[in-house]
Amino acid sequence: MSEESSERRDDEDNGLRALSFSEQEYRTRLEKVQKAMAARGLDALLAHSLGNICYLTGFESIYPPKYYLALIPAAGDPTLLVQDFEMHNARITAWTRDNVAYEIHHDEVEAAARLLLDRGYGQARLGVAQDALGLTVAQYRRLTESLPQAAWVDTGGLIERVRLIKSEAEIEYIRRASVIASDAMRAGIEQAASGKTDNQVAVAMYDKAIGGGSEYMCLDPIVTVGRRSGVPHTSHRRVRIKDGDAILMEIGACVHRYTGVTMRSVVIAREDDKIKRMAQACIRSVEALIENIKPGVPACKVAAEAKKALGREGQEFLWHGYYGYSIGLGFQPDWNDCNWSIMEGNDQPLETGMVLHCNTSLRDVGAAGVACGETVAVTEKGCSVLTDVSRKLFVK
Repeated sequence: MSEESSERRDDEDNGLRALSFSEQEYRTRLEKVQKAMAARGLDALLAHSLGNICYLTGFESIYPPKYYLALIPAAGDPTLLVQDFEMHNARITAWTRDNVAYEIHHDEVEAAARLLLDRGYGQARLGVAQDALGLTVAQYRRLTESLPQAAWVDTGGLIERVRLIKSEAEIEYIRRASVIASDAMRAGIEQAASGKTDNQVAVAMYDKAIGGGSEYMCLDPIVTVGRRSGVPHTSHRRVRIKDGDAILMEIGACVHRYTGVTMRSVVIAREDDKIKRMAQACIRSVEALIENIKPGVPACKVAAEAKKALGREGQEFLWHGYYGYSIGLGFQPDWNDCNWSIMEGNDQPLETGMVLHCNTSLRDVGAAGVACGETVAVTEKGCSVLTDVSRKLFVK
């Protein structure tokens, strides 16, 4: 038995090694990617995004910025290239056997180029996603310069298109994450009160999520209060909650790196007419999404129905126009797993197995912001809502 096989057996015996999915699940994903590769005439595909690498190999690490590489051949099993410091994670999370380490202080591009040359890809047709989070411009340039006789093909989105459709096992993890996120949202709503701070609300949500079984999340809980709630992508910053404040909250819990997300809003002490009107518009929009999501329906048609339900508030207040986007396997800093959205202009049809964060948010900039969001799985006959917080504006 090889040293690596012996270590693998030891990890299995002591309970340290645990794959998130069966090896067959990973092989099914690999076959789908290799089929897409064949359509592009590729000899091999280089995956650098940690999300894509995890999807195909199971490999996980809490540190996405490092250089990782999954080398996917046109046929056969992947090769995983990681820093020797991360090889211990490969032992306990990856199903792959051909795992190659480079030294912690070694040049990662040189290691990748050497691997490609050693495996006979010096003159091959190689696919690489030029927009991968795990590949810098400098690294890409050096890599292509190291193999000048290879043909380099931009394959951004190839793996993500496969990831867009989830298996039942993936959806089960998202369902579990959605339950945790819903419990965390209820904890935040309960904590929200005049005199408390936005940080205290965030603590309640974070504590409930982690205590409920979430792994570290792709994004920290978002809690934005009062005038700050009217500014997109703000969060807790020691702000004291006062009467009349709107509070916009969002949380995505994580199970086996799969996220379930929910968004809700609270108003303190009095139900301001403007805030109430904004919140009702958001809820109408999300309910229109849920009602109209069905396999085969173009995304733009679902967006049109949500826009109609949103009404004049969609023009009066700030709204970014993405009514739903794909979520699934993710690492910091994002739970969005691929570039696919329910929005005007996207005429691609919904498909069974998609999982979306269906959401609408409105902001009176610098004054108040509200939102409503649900995690939704597309089923054979319609959709299933996986989160389960009451769909209303909470008045505290």
